[in-house]
Amino acid sequence: MAKYLAEHERKMQLTKEEFKNRLKRKLNDYYEEDIDTASTSELFAAISAIVRDGYAPQWRRTRI
Repeated sequence: MAKYLAEHERKMQLTKEEFKNRLKRKLNDYYEEDIDTASTSELFAAISAIVRDGYAPQWRRTRI
């Protein structure tokens, strides 16, 4: 899990604190869960949403 988080932090060029804050917001928005009580599947879904949000503008630029 830590390796997965570190890889996406690096790809998105976010600091660890910024990434953690985004993760907390996504968990709260989607699942109304705290980062400490969320299940593994909820964490991965929130991480995927953060990554998708972070890469979406880049994908749109390359398709045009």
